[in-house]
Amino acid sequence: MDVLSGPFSTLDVRLGDGVIHVTLNRGGSLNAVNLDMALELHAVLAALETVQRQPQEADAHQISSLVLYAPGGCVGVDIAAADGDDSWDYKGSHSQELLSSLVGKLFSASPVVVFVADGPIVGLGFGLWL
Repeated sequence: MDVLSGPFSTLDVRLGDGVIHVTLNRGGSLNAVNLDMALELHAVLAALETVQRQPQEADAHQISSLVLYAPGGCVGVDIAAADGDDSWDYKGSHSQELLSSLVGKLFSASPVVVFVADGPIVGLGFGLWL
């Protein structure tokens, strides 16, 4: 799965022993979800869906789980990132659809999805970990 090699600015993604490990990497903002993180999470889930549909590709049948880890927690949507950035109107319908579909994809992912956090989980962060 080439997409797992990145480049990612908000995630650390690796595949090992049939497990996709995704670590949220915005610790300075308590892993608040900004536009880049939402798009990168979508890219990882899209790659996973593609591989699961095409089991003839390398190691697709061996992917047993997706572990999403938030060191320090996840405090939801990064509203500070919206200041002066028209592409991230977190209240706008496009952003809400993007975030809603992200939660939906996580719940419907075919391998087991495990959420791990060692800090506060609020707002969208709670939705991701629900």
